[in-house]
Amino acid sequence: VCGTGDSNQDGGVDVLDVVLVVDFVLGNNTPNDDQLCASDMNADGGIDVLDVVQIVDIILGNRGIKANTAEIIFNGNNVKFDANGIVDAFQIKLSHNGPIELELTDDVLVSKYRTVGNTTTLIIVSPEKDHLFTTNNHFIVEEVLAATTDGYINVSMDIPLDYSVGTAYPNPFNPTTNLSIDLNTNARVNISIYNTMGQLMDVIVNDNLSSGYHTYVWDANDAPSGLYLIQTDVNSNISTQKVLLIK
Repeated sequence: VCGTGDSNQDGGVDVLDVVLVVDFVLGNNTPNDDQLCASDMNADGGIDVLDVVQIVDIILGNRGIKANTAEIIFNGNNVKFDANGIVDAFQIKLSHNGPIELELTDDVLVSKYRTVGNTTTLIIVSPEKDHLFTTNNHFIVEEVLAATTDGYINVSMDIPLDYSVGTAYPNPFNPTTNLSIDLNTNARVNISIYNTMGQLMDVIVNDNLSSGYHTYVWDANDAPSGLYLIQTDVNSNISTQKVLLIK
């Protein structure tokens, strides 16, 4: 029988079925015909996050008032959400340059992610709190899907009212320090590190960035102890701050 939610075909519907279907959506596993049949809750011929939330509904039942809007909020290295009701699942696609490490919230039924090249897709099912994930790596949110058992809901992203450059932290540091930039519009951004002699030590970013909240890490593992200058250029608006590396 199709649409039962018993994806692993063990005779019941539980969190193991949710984990398996999340893996199907992420591409970690490929369903066979019987698994596809059982997992396709809305009978649309495929498996996606809408099927995930229908299986969760079988397990958890009615959790309360369902949201019809949600907002993604960036707070330093933390990504949170705000909604006007219960959100059953998020599917978020990130792009990034180089490797990325994510710490997904534990206050969920299931949370998993998969990285292929410079793209990471994460799925968070039945979040109990507003925290979604934390990372020290720079990323761009390419897509956010939020769903309830009624279907997809509208999602917006928190955009700064103005641009600002955050204070590097920690400072003093060893060997990494973080720097955040809030952009209210797309901008050309360059972040460069100089020593006190004016010599260029490193370039953290030199790229066109989209509006939003951006966080970068300078890894000074190969640099000697001392005072350094972080110069940030946002559309030719230049600011400089001092950081102290102590090894």
